[in-house]
Amino acid sequence: MGFFSKRRDKLLKEAVENAFLLNEGEIVGTSIYWEAAERFAQDHGAKTDRYADGGQATSFKMMIHFQEVSITFTRDRINGTVNIREVWLIKYKPSVKSIFVNTHLLM
Repeated sequence: MGFFSKRRDKLLKEAVENAFLLNEGEIVGTSIYWEAAERFAQDHGAKTDRYADGGQATSFKMMIHFQEVSITFTRDRINGTVNIREVWLIKYKPSVKSIFVNTHLLM
């Protein structure tokens, strides 16, 4: 993985996490270019849907703060940037024990 793909992944992961923490379930506009977001989604197993009217969207699943989240990127037709929508797949409140174990495993 090259420098630019690491940078892209870091920026997109931060954008996805911020959208989730601040606006879960709502559509959030970003200044991220569609091509970068599409590649990030493909790296997470997504396939892009292209519609007859020119719209494009891609969805994938990702873990954010111990939550499995469904993330959808849609391409803004006006300026080519990305709108993000995220939805919890399972409402999960981690226990103190699971937070400790998961945090400990990361160290």
